[in-house]
Amino acid sequence: MVPVSRAARHAAAAVSLLLAAAALAAAGTGCHVDDTGKPVDGGDNGGADAGTLGAFPFIRITSSPSGAVTGAATVTFDLFDMAGAPVAVTATWLAPSSAQQPASPGLGSNLLAAVDTTPEGVSLTFSWDSMTDFPGDLDAVEICLQGTSASGVGELACTPPFDLRNAVPGADQVRLNEVLTGNADQVELVNLGTVAVNVRGFQLAWTDDSGLAGALTVPVDYMLNPGALVVLRENTGAPGANVIDLGENISWSNATGGSAALLNQVGQGLDFVRWGGSNEPPPAPTTWSDTAGLPTPPDDTTSLSRVGADDTNADADFCLTLATAGADNGACLVLEAFAPGDLTITEISIASLDWVEVLNTSGATVNVLGVRLLWSSMLGSGVVVLPNLTLMPGGRLVVTDDAGTPGATVVVGPENFAWAPFAGGGTATLADGYGTGVDFVRWGTTDTTAPPAGVAWSEAAGVLRSPANTTTLTRNPEDVDDDTSADFCVAAPTFDAPNGPCLPDASAATLLITEVGCGVPDWVEVTNAGAADVDLLGWQLVWGRGPGGMGAMGGLLSIGSYVLAPGERVVLADGDMGLTNQIDFSGMGFGTNIGWGAPSLYVGAALLVDPYLNSEDYLRWGGSTAMIPADITWSEPGGGIAAPATDDDVVNRDEALGDNDVDTDWCVLTSAVPGVTAGSPGLANPPCP
Repeated sequence: MVPVSRAARHAAAAVSLLLAAAALAAAGTGCHVDDTGKPVDGGDNGGADAGTLGAFPFIRITSSPSGAVTGAATVTFDLFDMAGAPVAVTATWLAPSSAQQPASPGLGSNLLAAVDTTPEGVSLTFSWDSMTDFPGDLDAVEICLQGTSASGVGELACTPPFDLRNAVPGADQVRLNEVLTGNADQVELVNLGTVAVNVRGFQLAWTDDSGLAGALTVPVDYMLNPGALVVLRENTGAPGANVIDLGENISWSNATGGSAALLNQVGQGLDFVRWGGSNEPPPAPTTWSDTAGLPTPPDDTTSLSRVGADDTNADADFCLTLATAGADNGACLVLEAFAPGDLTITEISIASLDWVEVLNTSGATVNVLGVRLLWSSMLGSGVVVLPNLTLMPGGRLVVTDDAGTPGATVVVGPENFAWAPFAGGGTATLADGYGTGVDFVRWGTTDTTAPPAGVAWSEAAGVLRSPANTTTLTRNPEDVDDDTSADFCVAAPTFDAPNGPCLPDASAATLLITEVGCGVPDWVEVTNAGAADVDLLGWQLVWGRGPGGMGAMGGLLSIGSYVLAPGERVVLADGDMGLTNQIDFSGMGFGTNIGWGAPSLYVGAALLVDPYLNSEDYLRWGGSTAMIPADITWSEPGGGIAAPATDDDVVNRDEALGDNDVDTDWCVLTSAVPGVTAGSPGLANPPCP
């Protein structure tokens, strides 16, 4: 509060001014407070806090509580008002760990709503029944008084700090006894003392490593008897004899780390526990230390439970048990602790069924209970917690998204993994129940998620390309884990079985786009112009349409196994053309319709890429401005390929000219008969006119 000149505010009241000046000379300098209402000078003014010169009404404290105070804390003070106007006196209290809070005065207090006073001042007494506001011990408490009248608002006058010793016997012996992080998040409290404790006003502060946090207050009176348990439960259900509903949600998860803190009524810490690699600090004055760390309870049947009555503020105080909310704690369970490389991700599919294959490379028999698979892409992220499943050395399991079918070694996650090829990238991470990174893989360029602590990842060998949905990212060989993109290649899927060989890249093939139809269906003819067979497994047709197109402006079609001998052709179509050498993509899901026809003005582009997304052949027509791939040559000395005029027209390569990556290799053949295709899909092309 900024001091105001007494002369500036009260120049007209000369007689009262002289009297007030004398009172102020005896009162001394006033107490200044910060933005939270806390005195910046600690409130200790030698028993002489008062309003600043010229601030009316003002208060001079004449005696204050001192030492250790139990029950009533009494303050005597003189109250001055220049105009003798009735003054309302308010009282607040604060401590180093709390913001300013209203005080509830006890019986017999002279704290009044309208106190008659004079410029010479009147003597008053304020008695604070501290038990009403804080039934516990608190150090360095200050009581602050402030007057308000027609003259203005005076500054705070605060006592020197004193200590409250009002603890309900045994209140400091209430502890967290069990933490459950399943579908019904809850904690169990235990009274380790010898007398009953009312836990009303206690707070449960919680955090989750997903970034969520909150603090919930016990809303009802509840006497917790010595040795007794009470459960604090999220939301509202059907409270039992030893259950208190907190009315709001707690966002703990079996898939992430977190923490729980028990606080008293003014935010001082009484107990704390954290798990799953969380780094949340404990609230003062509690402390916490981790030796091995505590695991995240992996499912709804498990919890973290206090081991005994000793409280060392360390992870050794708790262990994983079967959940026993409201009853005595169970025996400790043990989760496997995995070092990086003990489990390796050996195969990743981003098809309509997303899945990850995991191999036990530790050399020992292990139980994967509590291990977490974390997935991410630019479209979302999620976690799957592995169940009680034992793997022999060299054994493997597969984790699928929610489209999978459970099996002896197949774990189905709760949601879709958003790893579609058009996501452009993603990550898969393994972490054990203690939050330790075990393995990590990243592909594509759109997801920049970093590996967890303890696990590295290098893309010095190049970024892993997103595989087609007909292939997988495959570790080859399976037993090599250098934490680098060079550990992986693209291969045929081998679900829950040893990995197959890597597929070759485009350097081993010469494939050409030789003809394009923009009708119903849309189609592209591909010819093997090389001297060796080419299996089209993992190859993709990338298409774009427009300008002037409607709906999606591009997509890709992933090709399955189809062996194309030298000189042979295959037609890739978004509908059945009745050909023996066609691949029909219709009915294969979202994005299969190309739509180069009339709504898109017969404008488009086509690109053929190998399993590693290396460009093999490209063209665009009809004024398309589709970007030319960086790894391919394309020029338009002829002004660009024209657009077909009807569904029956085709964009035709003059095969006699070879492949010069220019628009003049192509022409548009126009059908003379409506409904009859002008070109020769699946057959050798006619020359351009």
